[in-house]
Amino acid sequence: MRSGHSWLLFPDQRIQSVAWWSGPDTAVLDSPTSTAFLRGLGAFLLALVCCVTGLLVAVVLVSWPW
Repeated sequence: MRSGHSWLLFPDQRIQSVAWWSGPDTAVLDSPTSTAFLRGLGAFLLALVCCVTGLLVAVVLVSWPW
């Protein structure tokens, strides 16, 4: 389970995980404020994706000609 969201589950590895998209400039991510912001943003995006997926599945199930 090595993905971009692994820092949500394993905070001690957050810098390594986030580094794949931020490049070599990870000094900004060392501050607690940005880490909390990234964690909140990641959780929000994950919840948003889950909600949208659930709504799409519900619409397909309701409108499908069974």
